[in-house]
Amino acid sequence: MITVNERHTTDLAEARFAALVTEAETARRRGNWREAASCFLAAAAIQDPAQAPDNGLTRSHSLTLRAADCHVRGGALGHGWRLVQRLLETSDIQPPTSSTRALLGSTWRRGRFLVKDAELAGKVETPTPADERRMIVLNQAASSLSLVHPALADALRTLGLTEVARFGQASDRCRALASEVAMQTRIGGPFDKSVKKMIERCTELAQQTNEPLDEAWRQLALATYEFSHGRWRSCVEACERADTIFAELADEGLDIAHERARVAALHWFALAWLGELVELRRRLDRRILEAEGHKDSLMLLEALTGQPMLVWLAADEVEPVRARTRELLERQRAVVGAPWPESGYRRQQYRDLMAEVHACLYRGDPTPAWAAVVAQWRELESAFYLPMRMLGLEIRVTRARVGLALIEQFDRDPELARARLLAQSGLGSSSWDRARVLGDVKGLIDQTRRDPSCVAPGLSSLLGAGLHNLEGRREDAQISLDAAVREFNSVDMQLHRECARYALGELIGGGEGGQLQDQAETWMRRQKVAYPRKLAASQAPGFGLA
Repeated sequence: MITVNERHTTDLAEARFAALVTEAETARRRGNWREAASCFLAAAAIQDPAQAPDNGLTRSHSLTLRAADCHVRGGALGHGWRLVQRLLETSDIQPPTSSTRALLGSTWRRGRFLVKDAELAGKVETPTPADERRMIVLNQAASSLSLVHPALADALRTLGLTEVARFGQASDRCRALASEVAMQTRIGGPFDKSVKKMIERCTELAQQTNEPLDEAWRQLALATYEFSHGRWRSCVEACERADTIFAELADEGLDIAHERARVAALHWFALAWLGELVELRRRLDRRILEAEGHKDSLMLLEALTGQPMLVWLAADEVEPVRARTRELLERQRAVVGAPWPESGYRRQQYRDLMAEVHACLYRGDPTPAWAAVVAQWRELESAFYLPMRMLGLEIRVTRARVGLALIEQFDRDPELARARLLAQSGLGSSSWDRARVLGDVKGLIDQTRRDPSCVAPGLSSLLGAGLHNLEGRREDAQISLDAAVREFNSVDMQLHRECARYALGELIGGGEGGQLQDQAETWMRRQKVAYPRKLAASQAPGFGLA
């Protein structure tokens, strides 16, 4: 029998709990991440005597995870991870302690998953409350970390696969398969066959549940699959279908910011490499306005870095965008000397590196970009970016472009090039002379030629043409540029096609060359490119365009 005093105490606790959650939600919507985290944690500490202990503990875990998410989104990865770590340990889950351990664990669990139940078609067991909490912790923690530390997020997600295989309902299994498709298709190679089977099973489950969220996840999986194979138009179409559903669910009050951010990252990259800069700018402006309203620095960085940087080059807004990016990165950089993962390499650093290269080549100053690429190369390797399908190709092409531009600088003024390299701190720059950079570029072009992606031929032809020209083989350079124009056209990479055409016009010269450049400029002007020559120089180094 509950006494009057006990009922009064319960009512007060419930009122306080509801008020704290409301305060937390309001602060979260306004982007006051620290305040939101504090309110979520205070609510998590309130135990309702009227509820069963297991229910109260599950609620407490969910609120603590929301607090952790607020910390991560606000740039305090260390605070967020410590909350997650405590919940993992409470759930008898040993969290990884380094990038290497995270990657090894993910690889082992992925292999076991493929051998045992790659289609998640096994019998569903009845979970205990502790089992349910483990699934919640692993799923929500992986989601929170996906845009900051993909390797750690994948480690947690593969831990969750074991739980989903045992206890997951159809929706749980559909979303788990969609996430696994996204990862395996990026790794490629031995996983290609299993990916196709998982897509079929994911489709079957989405049709079975008829839940919009499950269908959105299926479309996200398809978008990643098309992205990883360089099929940009199909990727864009799947992204649009996914985001339409996610946006409708967000309007209904569902917090799916991470899912929408993942869609946007794929969508914007694909639009950039399709050359649809006007459409990309429209979408970026809208999401930037939305992110500013929520003080969402992660979403702002997605819009200002990576391949979307091509839009800011086209608009000649490089300097203000780079200045704003540096300010935002102060909240999202790895903390030197801190425990892992706070000290680990973050996704924002990789994307900033891609943007920095675009910006430096647009300015005609490749030296800082070369220093940045070389300095981060080992971290890109250890964080598993280079082995990833499409991302690895993007990064290798980026380094090759900077190398070609640096060789051009050596050819114009060897002493100035050497002095600029020496001025870059922490590079060991004195060892980078023209011959060594040339050897590095040749190796990268060879790797690009061997890449199985359908976009690799155009990229390797464009890079090869720059190399031929710098070696004095103008006829070979012209042949390669002509091939690049055709190859980019075949995969609908219009911006790269026109940059190659512009470089071809520069190489041929005279009336014919002028006509080619006029044709490229006409296309670029339609895409609102302010300075076509500078944009072409950023994508097609080696032809004296800078």
